[in-house]
Amino acid sequence: MSTYARAMTAMYTAAALVLAYSAVQEARHGLPWVAISCTAGAVMAVTAAIRETDIDHQLRAVAVQVERAVRPPYDPVEGIVRVTLASACCETWWTSIGTDHEGTCRNAPRSSAA
Repeated sequence: MSTYARAMTAMYTAAALVLAYSAVQEARHGLPWVAISCTAGAVMAVTAAIRETDIDHQLRAVAVQVERAVRPPYDPVEGIVRVTLASACCETWWTSIGTDHEGTCRNAPRSSAA
């Protein structure tokens, strides 16, 4: 959530709490129409906070779509080559097409002679 969206949501939430408190106090000690007005204001402030959060989610979704649109397409052959290059363990393995290993290679077969 952006700083602006957080600030707006915090202000809307604070306004909703103040209006809800005012509605309760007016319902107990004041005029009923003022209590109804404060309740309506609190509901509107909560709705605004929810709307601000929804707008932020929509902006994030659009940003992800734009990022995916500008990213080059995935090439499966390139992925296979990357995995193969990453799995190459030593120079001897690479030149012998995966049959031999250097002595210091982490994938060198261990001899069974004890």
